Amino acid sequence: MAMMPPLPVAIETDRLILRPFAPDDAPALYEAVVQSRERVGKWLPWVPFYTDQSAADAFIGRCRQHWHDATELPFAIFDRESGRFLGGIAVHATRLGGYPIRWDWGIFETGYWLREGTEGKGYMREAVRAIVRLVFQHFNANKLALRCDSRNDASRHVAESIGFHLDRLARHDSIATDGSIRDTLFFSLLPDEAEQLIASWGSERFKLILPIDRAPREFEPQTESDVPVPEVALAFSSPVSIETPRLIVRPAMLDDAPALLAAIERSRPELTPWIRFARAIHTLEDAEQFCRQSMSSAAARRRFDLHAFERETGAFVGGGTFHNMNWLLPSVELGWWLDSGCTGRGYGQEIVRGLIDFVFNEWKVERAEAWCHAGNLTSRHLAARCGLIEEGIARSEYPDLSGRPADWAVSSLIASDRALT
Repeated sequence: MAMMPPLPVAIETDRLILRPFAPDDAPALYEAVVQSRERVGKWLPWVPFYTDQSAADAFIGRCRQHWHDATELPFAIFDRESGRFLGGIAVHATRLGGYPIRWDWGIFETGYWLREGTEGKGYMREAVRAIVRLVFQHFNANKLALRCDSRNDASRHVAESIGFHLDRLARHDSIATDGSIRDTLFFSLLPDEAEQLIASWGSERFKLILPIDRAPREFEPQTESDVPVPEVALAFSSPVSIETPRLIVRPAMLDDAPALLAAIERSRPELTPWIRFARAIHTLEDAEQFCRQSMSSAAARRRFDLHAFERETGAFVGGGTFHNMNWLLPSVELGWWLDSGCTGRGYGQEIVRGLIDFVFNEWKVERAEAWCHAGNLTSRHLAARCGLIEEGIARSEYPDLSGRPADWAVSSLIASDRALT
């Protein structure tokens, strides 16, 4: 059980008050959204749902539940002097789509909006600086991330003017509000960078108001399995058998356990720095449990663990993975590994290309991506040989096998890349 710090009641800055939404804020929220519909609606998908105040009531109800559960922290922004509602800013997890904050990782993301007529006055820079202080000075963050549509110049300017580092441009990774496929800019701040920025802000007001009971709270980490799989996933066929010139790549089965264990035993020094499940498999029972879990995850369409075999001999040579699927786009993350006894034969490249062919030909994905530990040069080079384009480094993202937030090289292949080959 992890511990998390007490959540703020409010934050005061020179001109602003940031606090959790209250039920009485609904009229002001609805008015601000309606007033800002044309400008804000270009970037935020929830704007069209504000046809009457019930949308604001429902949103505030969800916000209050998120605060209670500490899964997301949406703040309302008010002018300190007049009390006028100005917009919103949130602290949430670094992955979209219902993932809760992982307080044990200390990795957060922020997003924001301002009502029409208030832009250009520095309000949002002031609000974001308050969030920077909150997460690094009170939450002891390892990272604060920020993302925006690559065409959203105003949001990008806020990030750049504060001092966030541009990590990467993710190609075709989201659906824009107009239904087009968009690129996303990913920014980040790390603790040493935040410390220098905060020092440069001098005497700027930052008053953190905490509850009377300031005891830390217990936190039960949630995982990918806690997020519902959308019904649209059922429209995509499960992989049955992917054939390449020399290999058959198919879903993991219980009968694979002995060969899986043998491959890991042969390859342990090469696999354990990078492959999580390799550290957990030491006995036949461990391998069987992995195969059972793989079969369960595939049935739920959360993850597909695949094993690769030589077509002629049936020898086990390695595996691949489809995971972190965004069925709505659609997109998928690819993973792979190779029995060390099979290196030097081009099998790794054949596995990856087989995975790529399947997701583009069968699932018609818009984007396939690969996350490799920045230090795993072998996998990064293999991704490049298979046509994936490295977009940049996701700094201090989710923990590696040491348990510390790590740097990850992110590469992608999009549908238009395939059309050019």
